[in-house]
Amino acid sequence: MTKKFRLGIAAVVCAAVSLQISNAKGEIDTHEFTVTGTRYGNEERDRLFSTLTPEAFLKQALTGWEGQTLVLNDDGTPAEFSTEALEALFDIQGVGMVVFNAFVKASAATEKN
Repeated sequence: MTKKFRLGIAAVVCAAVSLQISNAKGEIDTHEFTVTGTRYGNEERDRLFSTLTPEAFLKQALTGWEGQTLVLNDDGTPAEFSTEALEALFDIQGVGMVVFNAFVKASAATEKN
């Protein structure tokens, strides 16, 4: 007899992203936003990590964002989440790894202090 179990946590991860980028004046601007995506189990995550780059993993895992102001529409308003907008975000050097690290960290359990 096989028992079936399910996890008592959501299959969705919400990760806070905070990054800094130099602006045209040479000053450092801080950008903070939230990404949402799929929570994978260890086996699936390891399979994806072994076959995909961090940015390719995020293109598969992420399903939304809120508060991002780095990718804009022609009228200057923040772009809604889409694969194309995510690719534009990743055109900024280093942003893909910052988002990846935040998402992976938010996906994992941590010890309470």
